[in-house]
Amino acid sequence: MTDKRKPSYSLKEVNQAALEDRCQLTIGARQNAHEIGFSETEVTDVISKLGPTDFYKSTPSYYNPSVWQDVYKVFARGIPVYIKFKGDPSGSKYWGNSFKRDTASQEAKS
Repeated sequence: MTDKRKPSYSLKEVNQAALEDRCQLTIGARQNAHEIGFSETEVTDVISKLGPTDFYKSTPSYYNPSVWQDVYKVFARGIPVYIKFKGDPSGSKYWGNSFKRDTASQEAKS
């Protein structure tokens, strides 16, 4: 499958889920967030404020191509951040698979 240019999940619902503590980070995403200086509270704040113009692509999961993951790129505290998440089928919970420095954005600015 190829990437899509439209989100798979409602951004409004994702923003709300972040505010209601229904977004959880994987261990790897949590570690990456801490490495670039973000606490879990700060990660939640960034996700709750994502906007439509921050959307980058929707891509199938490597492990299960029927599961789509939305990718957003945003500057948070002056740091280019790559955020990737997926939702459960009911839309009640979301998992952040990635929250890391967006090195592609850095390379483009060099």
